Amino acid sequence: ILNIFILFQIVKYSFYFILNIFILFQIVKYSFYFILNIFILFQIVKYSFYFILNIFILFQIVKYSFYFILNIFILFQSSIFYFIIF
Repeated sequence: ILNIFILFQIVKYSFYFILNIFILFQIVKYSFYFILNIFILFQIVKYSFYFILNIFILFQIVKYSFYFILNIFILFQSSIFYFIIF
């Protein structure tokens, strides 16, 4: 009887162990998304810089006018940044 009780305790703790691993993977997943969001944010800031630069260089350099078109799309995608720029 005591052995059965101890066995249930071990099973219970192993269940908690498995649950902890699952929670850990969830945390890692969300931290990955967090890092990805920071990366995307830096990309938006970079393209916003190109957007400001394009106001001056748009008619001279074709490559930057491509960035200009891309920036309009990105800025409309993120309206918060759109309001910050203007």
